[in-house]
Amino acid sequence: MGVLQIIGEVVMTARVYAIYNRDRRIVSLLVVAVVIAQGLYCWAVLYRPPPSQSEQIATSQGTLAGCPNPMTLAEASYWAAAWGGQLFFDAVVFILTLKKLISIHSLGRRTFMSLLLRDGVMYFAIMTAANGANITTYFVMADPFNKAMLSALTNMLCVMMISRLMLNLRDLERKLTA
Repeated sequence: MGVLQIIGEVVMTARVYAIYNRDRRIVSLLVVAVVIAQGLYCWAVLYRPPPSQSEQIATSQGTLAGCPNPMTLAEASYWAAAWGGQLFFDAVVFILTLKKLISIHSLGRRTFMSLLLRDGVMYFAIMTAANGANITTYFVMADPFNKAMLSALTNMLCVMMISRLMLNLRDLERKLTA
């Protein structure tokens, strides 16, 4: 999660920085959001409680489905906090992107900027929903082996959506030069 999170944050920070015409205030706000998100992630990974004796026994017995390591509610709350940092960052970027989309008054036109902003809003809406669902499963799932069941899906969605953003820009570039 950590490396993928950093790559996504760098790509999205650069994207919003470009949308706002390299405004230093925007990049400063985004850097603060990245530091908060990464701080939550580091705190969650470094300070989560160690597994208890009963958890170690349950892990050694194995599981049929889900994560091979059971997760208590206390440990799940640490992981939920780590994903909450990513949700916070996505929300900041979503709000900034949506604000810019509304301010340029091109909601119905097919310009480069409107396409860029539309794709950004779509990315952040999907990722916010995925992160929210992922965080919820940490608290709602009763089975300790399935608490992290949406984490891999959320990571895959992040990779797919960032790839879509980049490929859509490349496709638009070809249309503009042809």
